[in-house]
Amino acid sequence: MKTKLAILIGLVAIIAYGAYSAVDDDGLPAWWLYRGLGTLSTTLKSLGDALTPPPVRMLETIHGPMKTQMLHIAVHYKVR
Repeated sequence: MKTKLAILIGLVAIIAYGAYSAVDDDGLPAWWLYRGLGTLSTTLKSLGDALTPPPVRMLETIHGPMKTQMLHIAVHYKVR
């Protein structure tokens, strides 16, 4: 687990440093930054899954449709 965390922190540092300086001629971030953010997102999700106990993951799965319905109602009635 410590190794995964060290890799994750290193990845975050590389992407953050790259975001500072990696800009194309159009003013957009470089392609490798997009790819790095995708990798970071996947890594964070897998790390979160590894740290979350199974009962909590089960409750999140059960309550997923309820959250979707609540969001639908909030958008429908323009709740702010």
